[in-house]
Amino acid sequence: MTIEYGPAGRQQATAAAGDFIFNPARMVHREITGPDEPAEFFVVRVGPGPQNVNVDGPDGDPDR
Repeated sequence: MTIEYGPAGRQQATAAAGDFIFNPARMVHREITGPDEPAEFFVVRVGPGPQNVNVDGPDGDPDR
């Protein structure tokens, strides 16, 4: 699985089986898996507020 985040989604973190990825609260990100790659996730959310907020895309590009 790959997670894209940061300005215009240019930063990435890649995880394999058994890896751990921490997404801070309110971090805009996109989770990506390949079309033929099965994936199972264990997600833990702590605290009040919405569990998921859909947005149009990654953070804007500050260079534009």
